[in-house]
Amino acid sequence: MLNHHANGRSRAVRAAALHGPNVWASWRQAANHASCRVQLTGQIDRLAASDRRGSATPRQAALHPAARWRLRRQEGGNRNADVPLYPIDQTAHAVGVARTSDPCATAAPRARCLRDALRAVGAAAIDCETFTENNGANLRVAGTYAHVCAGGHLVLQPGGVDLRIIPGTVDTVDFHDPGAGLRQRAVLLSGGRAVHRATFRLADGSDTLSDWRGRHALSSRRIALPSYRADDSIEALWRALTDIHHFEPMLRSRGIERLAAYRTVPEDLACCIPTDAVRALLYALDRMQMTFMAFVGNAAVVQIFTGRIVKLVELPRCGQLILHGRTQNGSAAVLRLSERAVAEVWLVRHFSRDGPIESLEVFDGAGKLLVQFFDARTEGRPQSAVWQRLLGELKGAAAGWRTGA
Repeated sequence: MLNHHANGRSRAVRAAALHGPNVWASWRQAANHASCRVQLTGQIDRLAASDRRGSATPRQAALHPAARWRLRRQEGGNRNADVPLYPIDQTAHAVGVARTSDPCATAAPRARCLRDALRAVGAAAIDCETFTENNGANLRVAGTYAHVCAGGHLVLQPGGVDLRIIPGTVDTVDFHDPGAGLRQRAVLLSGGRAVHRATFRLADGSDTLSDWRGRHALSSRRIALPSYRADDSIEALWRALTDIHHFEPMLRSRGIERLAAYRTVPEDLACCIPTDAVRALLYALDRMQMTFMAFVGNAAVVQIFTGRIVKLVELPRCGQLILHGRTQNGSAAVLRLSERAVAEVWLVRHFSRDGPIESLEVFDGAGKLLVQFFDARTEGRPQSAVWQRLLGELKGAAAGWRTGA
């Protein structure tokens, strides 16, 4: 079924070119009984057209053009900035690491520090490409490891390589030098399984990583998570949160999986929608050239892409949707999503001091999170009205699909 829909739009485009615009109407009518693809496409097309007609907010429209340009720069951020979009302390707390502690000072004998491993690559590598994957998605981002903090568990660089490493999960780093001028490789392992990789070249004559070659045990320890009120329901705790970084620790303290929590709360917090919404969202982001965030991770590492789409490629035969993107500092990125692995898609609303934060989240058949999509907001500012309208249109189209409207 997924392959059928992946092929449907391209077939319709070719048919319309040959036989005229009436083919669009027949294609939409024929596809309507199978899914909400048509409803989503129409809703998103209207949203994109509305955004093109008047992309400025009412507040911006009343400003002088020069002032409006400065405001857009402030809201969109400096494309070359490396500053985090989120508070470091809260991010460290969310992954379970004490930012003020120094794991290197208490590392077990013969164990190396994760922080030092990443900084060594960041200082020596050129032409570096990082890679994180799970069972249905993977993300490649060109760049280097900068702003390494919290003992190496956080690499805070929204414009490039942006990582969250869950403490206590990564136990080994393997540096491999094939020699003869070939690209070197650094692999983070968890229980013998690769959870994050980087390939890179070294500057001619550099021996910065000579001490790191081979496999090394790493020091990486969890901290105790805060306990939440045991007598409160998941919904009550969810609505009481004022920082999105507290959501994952709250679930872990209760011992409940993310998808299980979504199924227990009302639809204003989490709403299951058709899987076609993923493609509809990405095509809308491409048309509007909107900056967004994509989170791809596994049980040990989460990597984040913040930027815009350069092009989307569908590979129906292998059931893949490929996103070629560009980070805020101009680095190349590629996100691959296996549509055959997609089983459920959810629209989720979190709460913060700056207002609601909404995301589209993709799960596989085992209930594992494949990828999350967020607005590229900055701390202290609400999410954009365009992103909010975009997800609202997806939810509205999904409601119509469920009721047969």
